[in-house]
Amino acid sequence: MPLSNLNYNPSTLPPAPRRKFIRLWKFIAIPIVIGFLISSVNFFLTANRFKKEILNQATESTKTPATTSLSPADFAKLFRAGQPTFGMPTAKVQIALFGDFGCPACYSFFPTIRKIMNSYPDKIYLVFHDFPGFEFSQSAAEAGRCANQQKKFWPLHDLMFQSQNKLETVNIKKYALQAGLNTATFNQCFDSGRFKTAVDNDVILGASLGVTGTPTLFINGYKLEGDISENVLRQAIEIILTSQ
Repeated sequence: MPLSNLNYNPSTLPPAPRRKFIRLWKFIAIPIVIGFLISSVNFFLTANRFKKEILNQATESTKTPATTSLSPADFAKLFRAGQPTFGMPTAKVQIALFGDFGCPACYSFFPTIRKIMNSYPDKIYLVFHDFPGFEFSQSAAEAGRCANQQKKFWPLHDLMFQSQNKLETVNIKKYALQAGLNTATFNQCFDSGRFKTAVDNDVILGASLGVTGTPTLFINGYKLEGDISENVLRQAIEIILTSQ
C-alpha cells in the first residue's frame, strides 16, 4: 500500500483500541507541548539575560550598570536638528554619542567608533554631541560645528582626534584646510564663536540626561559609558539588529 494511503484516524478504530490510542497520544503529546513551552520561556529569558550581560560589560570598569535610563521623549531630544550625524535616520540602531576632542578616553575610543561606522554604514544612525571639559575642547567643539555647516564634520573630527595634543586655534585651522573645507568660510565661522551657544546647549542637555563624562553613548535608550570595547559594542548592535 502506498504511504500516502495510510490513515491512522483514531475514530476509525474499535472502541478499546481507540481509547488506548488516545491515552497513548496524550502520554506523548502533552510532554511535548509542555517541553516546547518551557523551551520558549527559557529562550526568552536567556536572550534577555544575554542582552543585559552584553550591555553591562561596557560599563564594568566603572561598575555602573547599563540600563534603559531614558524615556522615548528624552531619547528623542538627542536627535534634534543641527547635530553632526552619520547614517540613515530610519536605521534600527540609533546611537547618540557624547564626546570631547580633548578627552584621553575619547581618543582611545575614537578608533572603535570609526570601525563601527565603517562596518554598519546602512544599519546605524549616529548623532554626535559635544561635552567639552579639557583644554582647547570648547574651541575644538565649535570648530566641529563650523565644519558640519560644510558637511565636513567627520573629516575634521578625525584629524582633531588624531592630533589631540595639538588643538590650538592655529592648528585647528590647518586641519580644516586638510579636511577640504572652504577655509575663508570656516575661519569666519570659527573666529566669530558662532556655535558657542550650541556647544553649551549640548552640555546642558547631556547633564540633564545623566552624562557626567566622556565617552558616553545612548544606544536605543541604553546608556553605555566608560571603557567600551569594540566587541561589546558590536554585540550590542547585533542584538538590536536581530531583535523584532
